[in-house]
Amino acid sequence: MSSLIWVVTLRYDLTDIDGTTLGAWEDALAEVDASAGRIPDIAATLTVYVEADGAVEAVGVAASVAEPVTRRSPMAVEAVDEQTHLDQADQPNLPQLVSAAEVADHLGISRQRVHQLQSTAGFPEPLYRLRTGPVWDARAIEAFATRWDRRPGRRASDTRDEEIPRVSELRTSAVRSTPPRRFVTETTSPPREPNSTGAAARRARKS
Repeated sequence: MSSLIWVVTLRYDLTDIDGTTLGAWEDALAEVDASAGRIPDIAATLTVYVEADGAVEAVGVAASVAEPVTRRSPMAVEAVDEQTHLDQADQPNLPQLVSAAEVADHLGISRQRVHQLQSTAGFPEPLYRLRTGPVWDARAIEAFATRWDRRPGRRASDTRDEEIPRVSELRTSAVRSTPPRRFVTETTSPPREPNSTGAAARRARKS
């Protein structure tokens, strides 16, 4: 089997990898047409072109070329032949965007809780902030969901129930907190005077 040009993409943990580091990788690996980038909140990537007889050999060649430069081992590797890579490049590659409501549904929490999580470390930054609200890359939300340390023993449905009181509970609380009303009837008529004529007649009969 004749050798082919293979496109090998190596993924690395984002720890200690910034834009300057990615640029240095590209410069050092210019002979293999290296391109480096970031998948937000997921990984750093390094793509190189190598000649090999098969995918397995291509991965080995790419790793041997990249490791002296990156000084780290990849956590994932993908190898495709050049034609497949070109075909994939022609496909739409825009990220799937999700709103706060969709994030809430995916994580099993309320929309209010989503807004609270935005101020916590580790929650992904929105890709865009529209007039209708922020939107996120669905892949970043997926990654957050896998590492989110939800309180032990709590289910998503339990969290949702605690954060959003049921309508019946709100009504019951309102009834209990409302003091009973007291109705007082007042009259403006003056008190009746004793009937002096009737009293005199009763005394006369007794005598």
